[in-house]
Amino acid sequence: MKNRCSVFAVLLLALGSFLAACGTSAPLVLDASATETQAHARSVDASEGVPVAMGVQSAAHVQVALLSAEQMLDGEGLQASEAAIVVCGPGISALQKGSDLAAAIKHAHARGVRVVACNISLTRMDVSADTLLEEVEVVENAFTELLRLQTLGYYSIVM
Repeated sequence: MKNRCSVFAVLLLALGSFLAACGTSAPLVLDASATETQAHARSVDASEGVPVAMGVQSAAHVQVALLSAEQMLDGEGLQASEAAIVVCGPGISALQKGSDLAAAIKHAHARGVRVVACNISLTRMDVSADTLLEEVEVVENAFTELLRLQTLGYYSIVM
């Protein structure tokens, strides 16, 4: 339990840094009495794979996340049953039509990787959703999307 709480605390700190870089000003309030069940901890059969989500802020991290997602779907390192990449901040540029990563995003999407753009970042960076690749889904807020995925049992990391 102590190790899981420590890991949870580190993930929350990383998520706070991620949110600051994405430009969201939503306050993060932690309840010190949160239990393991409230944190949606779960055990899984490793042979089934686990759903994974990666929060990224830069184009370089989008590239790493795409590669990592495909490797995990192939069972390298951690067996993933599903993979999502949630992008905010400057990383949004990598999701646009004609970007250097367009082909990699299309390939990953065809493999089942869900690629998501934060609408708050699009607005703050003055980027139209129409300029994004058709494979990219837009959500209102990267923060709430990552938390939503966690409540569904996704393992997550923020880069």
